[in-house]
Amino acid sequence: MMIRFKGIWKTFPPNHTVLEDFNLGIREGETLVILGKNGSGKTTALQLIKEV
Repeated sequence: MMIRFKGIWKTFPPNHTVLEDFNLGIREGETLVILGKNGSGKTTALQLIKEV
Protein backbone atom coordinates (compact mmCIF):
# COMPACT_ATOMS: atom_id res chain seq x y z
CA MET A 1 0.00 0.00 0.00
CA MET A 2 1.18 3.48 -0.81
CA ILE A 3 -1.30 5.09 1.59
CA ARG A 4 -3.18 3.34 4.38
CA PHE A 5 -5.40 4.73 7.11
CA LYS A 6 -6.99 2.43 9.65
CA GLY A 7 -9.49 3.48 12.31
CA ILE A 8 -8.95 7.24 11.92
CA TRP A 9 -11.19 9.69 13.78
CA LYS A 10 -11.28 13.46 13.21
CA THR A 11 -13.36 15.80 15.35
CA PHE A 12 -13.60 19.58 15.19
CA PRO A 13 -14.59 21.68 18.21
CA PRO A 14 -16.90 21.80 19.94
CA ASN A 15 -17.96 18.20 19.16
CA HIS A 16 -18.39 17.74 15.37
CA THR A 17 -17.02 14.40 14.14
CA VAL A 18 -16.37 14.34 10.39
CA LEU A 19 -14.44 11.07 10.18
CA GLU A 20 -15.41 8.11 12.33
CA ASP A 21 -13.43 4.86 12.15
CA PHE A 22 -12.18 5.88 8.68
CA ASN A 23 -10.28 3.21 6.72
CA LEU A 24 -8.57 3.74 3.37
CA GLY A 25 -6.03 1.83 1.32
CA ILE A 26 -4.59 3.12 -1.95
CA ARG A 27 -2.08 1.15 -3.98
CA GLU A 28 0.51 2.67 -6.28
CA GLY A 29 -1.05 3.54 -9.64
CA GLU A 30 -4.66 3.47 -8.43
CA THR A 31 -7.03 6.36 -9.04
CA LEU A 32 -9.32 7.39 -6.20
CA VAL A 33 -12.60 9.30 -6.45
CA ILE A 34 -14.28 10.56 -3.28
CA LEU A 35 -17.94 11.49 -3.57
CA GLY A 36 -20.24 12.84 -0.88
CA LYS A 37 -22.38 15.71 0.23
CA ASN A 38 -21.05 18.91 1.77
CA GLY A 39 -19.58 18.38 5.22
CA SER A 40 -19.12 14.63 4.84
CA GLY A 41 -15.32 14.70 5.38
CA LYS A 42 -13.97 14.52 1.80
CA THR A 43 -11.58 17.46 2.15
CA THR A 44 -10.59 16.41 5.67
CA ALA A 45 -9.63 12.94 4.41
CA LEU A 46 -7.52 14.42 1.61
CA GLN A 47 -5.82 16.82 4.03
CA LEU A 48 -4.78 13.82 6.14
CA ILE A 49 -3.00 12.39 3.09
CA LYS A 50 -1.26 15.73 2.56
CA GLU A 51 -0.04 15.72 6.19
CA VAL A 52 1.65 12.31 5.85
